Amino acid sequence: MTEDDIEYFQHRAEVELEMAQRAVTPEVMVPHVELANAYLEQVEALKRSASEQEDGGSADAPEGKSAADAASGRPHPDPTAHAPLPS
Repeated sequence: MTEDDIEYFQHRAEVELEMAQRAVTPEVMVPHVELANAYLEQVEALKRSASEQEDGGSADAPEGKSAADAASGRPHPDPTAHAPLPS
């Protein structure tokens, strides 16, 4: 695990969320949100792995949240929350 890996996956998540916000239909937006969540879960897994290697502990995400959401303090994004509906 390197900081470069974490930065890479964090950046990819941000790009996917930006793309999701620009999407005009839920069919386009949802895959971007799902990819962003996958990238954020990878970030959390890398951070957790590094933490466990340092001190031997583990931190579980609260039930109902992904590990990335728990780590970031952000709620799980609603894939339809910001999508404008087609006219």
